[in-house]
Amino acid sequence: MLAACASGDPAVSALSQDVFVEVYVDLLKTSPADTMDAKSENAIRILNSHGVSAEEFRAAVDFYNENPERWKPILDEVVRRLEVEQAPSGSSPSTDVTSRTR
Repeated sequence: MLAACASGDPAVSALSQDVFVEVYVDLLKTSPADTMDAKSENAIRILNSHGVSAEEFRAAVDFYNENPERWKPILDEVVRRLEVEQAPSGSSPSTDVTSRTR
């Protein structure tokens, strides 16, 4: 499980990495990544189900975008969770995302 950010940024502190990952996974399952809009009706429904506002989510995205290396643990966890959800019962998905991209 990912720990909450200790960045001192109030927007990110209010939205833990774990919650961000949960929201991001749900958004990806319903919208392609290149068309995600935190203000769409679908996104607002997902954000509300996690108790997150569009502004909190956008602030977290902005925080990660300020330093793209911050995305690595987020995206690793997103991929891991999606693989777990898609894996047939009884099988275990790969745990090293980077090994598949080399």
